Amino acid sequence: MLLVALSAHVFADGDSDDGDPPSQRRGATVLRYEVLWFRTNRKDAQPQTRMTTKQVANIRNVVAGKVYTVQVRSFSADTSSEWSAAQTVTVWKLPAAPRIYGFAPGLSDLRVLFFPPIERGIPALSGFEAQYRADGTDAWTSQAVSVSSTVAAISGLTRGETYEVRMRALSLAGDGPWSAIKSITLPLHTAAPAVPMDIVVTPSDSVAGQLDVGWTMPIAAEGEEPQRYHISYYKTGTRTASISTTTTHSVALSGLIGGESYDVQVRAANSLGHSHWSAAVSATAPPRQMYSHPILNRVTTGNQSLTIDWSPPAEPGLPRYTSMHLLYQRKDSSDEASSIRLSDSPHTLMGLENGVTYTLRLFANGPQGKTGDRPSSRGEGAPAEILDPPAAPTLTVTPRLAGFGGGLGYTPGQLALSWTDEASGSGRALSWELSYTTPDAEAAPSYCCASPGMWLDGRNGVCRTPSRCGP
Repeated sequence: MLLVALSAHVFADGDSDDGDPPSQRRGATVLRYEVLWFRTNRKDAQPQTRMTTKQVANIRNVVAGKVYTVQVRSFSADTSSEWSAAQTVTVWKLPAAPRIYGFAPGLSDLRVLFFPPIERGIPALSGFEAQYRADGTDAWTSQAVSVSSTVAAISGLTRGETYEVRMRALSLAGDGPWSAIKSITLPLHTAAPAVPMDIVVTPSDSVAGQLDVGWTMPIAAEGEEPQRYHISYYKTGTRTASISTTTTHSVALSGLIGGESYDVQVRAANSLGHSHWSAAVSATAPPRQMYSHPILNRVTTGNQSLTIDWSPPAEPGLPRYTSMHLLYQRKDSSDEASSIRLSDSPHTLMGLENGVTYTLRLFANGPQGKTGDRPSSRGEGAPAEILDPPAAPTLTVTPRLAGFGGGLGYTPGQLALSWTDEASGSGRALSWELSYTTPDAEAAPSYCCASPGMWLDGRNGVCRTPSRCGP
């Protein structure tokens, strides 16, 4: 847009060459003005005109940065003046946006590196404006930048925070457009970290083809802590390395070839760089290995139950077995065996049928299958006959009768004991136990193994039996 200022004046009566300003001439009053303009030095320029009654004319649709020729003449009620002397004017043009090409971050300050715009506009630039804000916020903070500078210095920032930055050029023609927004994260550190130490590489005891790597970091100065670690590993004797990254002090390198030796190195890194690689540590990746069978140690019978004492596989395998299972079924039965998962040893099977023999089998299960088709240490199965508990015997107690002087008599302080069993078959008794005490005794009852034909000697408080205790 062109802004053309016009001087109000009147026309003289007839021609006037006296050189007086129009405002001092006598004659008709100016009623309107006509403004003429065209592109200077352009052969095909077509003059354009417009009429106005004001002393200011706004000419629109001109091209910014181009030179125009402008003339004005006045009109009274019945005549017009000559065209004024031609004047040339360059249309003002807004500057283009600067270009941010880099940053020089500090812990709490930032230097923004930028190129001034190639198209600086008209008139000349008066300066630059930099704006910044924390990532995720809306409000911008402005920073004035000298027209002669190519670096915008921003201070009072927070270490480790991410900031967005933009810039624009300023001139009398107005403020230019904003540059593209650039982001920068300030460092948490002042230097690259030291080399990790105490590198330990251990073959996994649970996963085939896996090496477990751990390390420590030396005590560092303030601000030198690493943000992440790079782990380089390759077959011993080669240099084709794979890189793994972690933020912790350990990593599991999986998918390696079992039985192959690998060299492992570690380095630390932060926002300002990384350390040198540590010295290489070698280890052999564990090969795939089948787990061995579990061990069935002992089976104990109970009423409608079997108690199984077992031990896990001596060789857990790689990858490790994940669970232990028990198969059981009636011996010589064609029915499908029942299966349960075991957690602790011993384990008791309940709800079985008394008097029936069951076959038992243990197996381990895991990623490599199960060991159920391999015999346990007790053989193909562990049959156990489940017995009914014996019934309480019927006890008879009498004074003990013994011979004295060729005759029979009762022995003082001794009692003869006898009893009969009520059960037979699978519920028959195999041994007996005797409990005895005096009615007014405060002591706990005494116990002893009992057998047919025994007697109780009250004089010394012991059981006397003609045979050993037990079935």
